[in-house]
Amino acid sequence: MSETLSTRQTLLKRVQCQKDEASWEEFAGYYRRYIYMVARNMRLSHHDAEDILQRTLLKLWENLPKFKYDTSRGSFRSWLCTIIRNMVINMIKKKSRMLTGLDTEEQYRIKKYLESVQLPEVEYIAEREWKVFLYNTAWGNIKGQLTDNVRSAYVMLNKGVPLEQVAEELKIQKNTVYVYKLRVQEKISNEVKRLESELS
Repeated sequence: MSETLSTRQTLLKRVQCQKDEASWEEFAGYYRRYIYMVARNMRLSHHDAEDILQRTLLKLWENLPKFKYDTSRGSFRSWLCTIIRNMVINMIKKKSRMLTGLDTEEQYRIKKYLESVQLPEVEYIAEREWKVFLYNTAWGNIKGQLTDNVRSAYVMLNKGVPLEQVAEELKIQKNTVYVYKLRVQEKISNEVKRLESELS
């Protein structure tokens, strides 16, 4: 993935050229984990979520050359989640048709699994997973810029370690731990805003 992120529209424009493999890898790198997590939120197994991920990426690769970015018709993310949802519906239909050829025990197991798959409001999942995705990406982007103490303090606090214990373990003042936390939160917030403007 390139160090300097392209704007979303520019990246979308570049991936519309199917011969631009570097842009496709960058695009897939951003969206792979997101697609997987949206699928998993529909209660798919890891194996089926991976399958939906691959099928969705293939569908995107086939359809992006025709994609017209128009904010008045909804976000790219909404379109992407509709594709994922449709892929899941197709998977359920396909697995349901295959039930008749299986023994009773296997039929029961697959039927129970398919009944557990949920197709909730895609927009809700899309928004929730997008926030998680942005935070994780932002943290991944900034953590290498932090000193060991700053990074350790933030990770420990996020794990629920009391501030006093963090200060004691890192041999620093409680005030310093608090300052570290605020510093990291600000960096993450700025990085999330940057990512949001480039990818949302």
